[in-house]
Amino acid sequence: MKNNETSNITSTIYRKTKFGECIEEGLEDMVKNNRFNQDKKKKILEIFDQVICNELSNKSRDSNNRNSVIKGKVKSYKNVDDVWVFDIEGATIKQNESENMSCDNLKIIAYNKNIGKENNK
Repeated sequence: MKNNETSNITSTIYRKTKFGECIEEGLEDMVKNNRFNQDKKKKILEIFDQVICNELSNKSRDSNNRNSVIKGKVKSYKNVDDVWVFDIEGATIKQNESENMSCDNLKIIAYNKNIGKENNK
């Protein structure tokens, strides 16, 4: 896979979240109702991709968010083109001094935000 293809996959990865799926579904309804065309939908999704990546990146730099601990049983993991996917069963997440959050199954997708950029060769 080429770097620009990997970059495109990683920049659109948040579309597969519930939030991203809802945005895409809402936009598709607007296209079907002739509120705007496919090109406008594509442009809005590209903006979503940029904003969500930037905001999550900025959030991770915030010193209040650096001390997170995830515990659970790793069911599977893989690394393809510098994109890591971890499936964790019985996950417990603790961030700083906050209460624990838990879920039955957790999927973590992590990648280098510089994938596909010229200075990352």
